[in-house]
Amino acid sequence: MGTAILQGLLTRVKPEDQTEIKCTACVRSKESLSRLQKIFENENRVEPNSGHFVEAANNADVVFLGVPPTELGALLDEPGLIGALQNKVVISLLAGISCERVATALKVDSGDGAGKQETCHILRVIPSIGAKANDSVSLIADTTFAGEDGKQICRWLFEQLGTAMFLAETLMDDATAAGAACHALTIVATDAIVDTCVAEGMPRAAAMQLAASSLRSSAGLLATSMTPESLKEAMSVPSGITINALLQLDRANTRAAISDATRHAIHYTRKMASS
Repeated sequence: MGTAILQGLLTRVKPEDQTEIKCTACVRSKESLSRLQKIFENENRVEPNSGHFVEAANNADVVFLGVPPTELGALLDEPGLIGALQNKVVISLLAGISCERVATALKVDSGDGAGKQETCHILRVIPSIGAKANDSVSLIADTTFAGEDGKQICRWLFEQLGTAMFLAETLMDDATAAGAACHALTIVATDAIVDTCVAEGMPRAAAMQLAASSLRSSAGLLATSMTPESLKEAMSVPSGITINALLQLDRANTRAAISDATRHAIHYTRKMASS
């Protein structure tokens, strides 16, 4: 995900823009370092390095934490790293890890006056893989672990990658699951439509472009002012193709299957977060 975020940011923010971006991509293995060096070989705004986490954090204004959740403690055990993160905007991409847990690991509090003074802005963000194409839906936990300045910086960064939404942290896991269910549905629906079109004689590339563009078109309408009901009404002309396709989906109990998959994703995510 870190690579996708970098690619999306560098695509949107041009070198000639007033906003200057300089990134250090920190990894722990030679294989990952080689991969990043190849991806960003023609991009002088990115410096891949292996192991120099403290130096990178000291030189940064914003630090992304993108390690597996189980490895956060081991990462922060590196001498000097917690100190280097003070007074920074720290953006956690760790699935299922609350801002409070990150703050505890960094030895800071919520900034609400109940404990010692806040020394950094901590934000929890869950972007989607669409970040690479500047089409992410990024969920940002709205907590007291970050001040308004930190929140505005985080919002600006993720708005370069698509849509940024602030949510109460209690809703983050459920929202993540709903987004994952949408991705799963898109994969299955697109795969089925494309295969069927190919079986009926359409070239695969044309079928893929048609399916992807049609999904984007419908999603774009729903993202503005239309509801599923108004979209269905607008497309349901007498004896129309769309209404007949909808009725066939109803006969196949598709709605119930989607609902069950979404509920399963939510319960699965809650279980992960509590483990």
